[in-house]
Amino acid sequence: MSLVERHETAGDSDDDDAVPHIAQGTEATGRWSNEEHDLFIRGLELYGKGWKNIANLIKTRTVVQIRTHSQK
Repeated sequence: MSLVERHETAGDSDDDDAVPHIAQGTEATGRWSNEEHDLFIRGLELYGKGWKNIANLIKTRTVVQIRTHSQK
């Protein structure tokens, strides 16, 4: 099963612009997966430097990890 799941809003399940999110679990360490990085880029497009909002998309990373990733 893929880490990325389709985030569907109520009544909008066919929306191609729906935001995917990482399945809930413990925070990851080490290298970022391609899926995590893609969600990070999508989060930047949607929220700019709203690290907490981006963290809501990437459930496997902490706000600090996300902020640090932005510096790379």
